[in-house]
Amino acid sequence: MFYIADIAWGFLYDLKIVPLTYADTVIFFLTMGLSVFLWTRYVIAYINKKTVFSMVLNIAGWMILVFQAAALIVNFFTPIVFRFDAESGEYFPGNARYFMLGLQIMLYFVTAAYSLVTAVRAKGIGKRPFLTVGFSGLVMTVFIILQMYDPLLPYYTVGCLIASCLIHSFVTWYEKVDSSVELGSAIQKAYIDSMTGVRNYHAYSDEMKRIDDEIANDTLKDFGIVVLDLNGLKQINDTRGHDIGDESIKKACRIICELFAHSSVFRIGGDEFVILLGGADYENREELLGKLDAISRENVKTDDVVIASGIAEYSAGKDENLSAVFRRADQHMYEKKRELKRLKRDLNQ
Repeated sequence: MFYIADIAWGFLYDLKIVPLTYADTVIFFLTMGLSVFLWTRYVIAYINKKTVFSMVLNIAGWMILVFQAAALIVNFFTPIVFRFDAESGEYFPGNARYFMLGLQIMLYFVTAAYSLVTAVRAKGIGKRPFLTVGFSGLVMTVFIILQMYDPLLPYYTVGCLIASCLIHSFVTWYEKVDSSVELGSAIQKAYIDSMTGVRNYHAYSDEMKRIDDEIANDTLKDFGIVVLDLNGLKQINDTRGHDIGDESIKKACRIICELFAHSSVFRIGGDEFVILLGGADYENREELLGKLDAISRENVKTDDVVIASGIAEYSAGKDENLSAVFRRADQHMYEKKRELKRLKRDLNQ
């Protein structure tokens, strides 16, 4: 309504239709007061803090709206806000108009100053609402001052447009940032195994696709995969309970992650893990697997967590995809699993 009233005013004033221009001017000032009031309500809601400042801002918004409405009523009888020359149709601003704009300058400037000072003191996302309010308030202050000096140019309207765009830009940008953070957090949760904290099968599937692409493009270099499985987990669950079984999985995961600290570890099943070897872990793979085997053999004696492992290296020109490498590693893992079971039987005899 405010923008329409301002646009219509220029046409009506040029046409010298005084009654319609007068009515349009009343609508213009009334909607101006209403927009100021709504802006104060917006600021209070957006900052979302019950403070003395919020209370004062609320009172100021009501005062400006009530004063502007009352002044427009009085203006019908005594031209204190504006008047039109009966013969020429020329527009003359009144003292009440300057007083109303002066009140708004004070309101916007104080609000902007308070918000920007608070933004400097705030941390993190706490700065956001105050920066939004502060910059939009400064814009309105500048353009209302310009409007004070030239009543016929639409400085106030231009200020409203720029301030509204600033608010919209700030709020939209912050919403996008928040959405990105939330999306990133959701994706991270979707790819993390809740029990162990390592990556899960979904993450492994994505890595499979990436590695398969590198194999297809012949860009995959030195690479190996280790498949691991816990021995006797079913027996632990059946005889000692699933809570103890879960603790065994967590303990096995800690052992794996400590040994293969430079590689990606995935839990792809109940008691099955996969390591995609890279960097130093690939270079030292035999040594690391030897340490893991030694731990498992020692744990067979103490009836602790036993981890069977199998490794396979990628062979360019032979392996068409990651699954081919996985199958060889899985076969070796089952061979190790049987070996560790024989060791356990021998110790129990």
